[in-house]
Amino acid sequence: MKAFQFGPVALLVTVAVVLPGPLQSQSRDRNVITRAELLKSPQASGDLLEAIRSLRPNFLSPLSTRTQGAGARTREKPVVYIDGSLAGDLDVLKGIMVNNVEEVRFKSATEAAIELSPAPPGGAIMVKLRKEPRP
Repeated sequence: MKAFQFGPVALLVTVAVVLPGPLQSQSRDRNVITRAELLKSPQASGDLLEAIRSLRPNFLSPLSTRTQGAGARTREKPVVYIDGSLAGDLDVLKGIMVNNVEEVRFKSATEAAIELSPAPPGGAIMVKLRKEPRP
């Protein structure tokens, strides 16, 4: 009798571990947009700015930063880096087609300050372009 009661529980545990589900999809990094995700999006044939706007609009939002003074704050937009080099402001993304991108990663102002110089106060959007395989 006890084996019968344990059987359905064991089956449910096995199914939960083996099958992909909501718990696994929640573990993905919300600061990264992969090539697969870009190509599945409705903006797959468009520019990168529109794809980011659709998939992760928070990447494009100005960050509030503290300035000197009595609690003064400014709103800083993130800057764009392409393959590790500073490319400019968000308008640069309009000139990049989604199918040319391998990955997009957002770095907060704190993360960007550690990795980049000068430190962008609004954070950084790091674009990694797709490299064509050599024959």
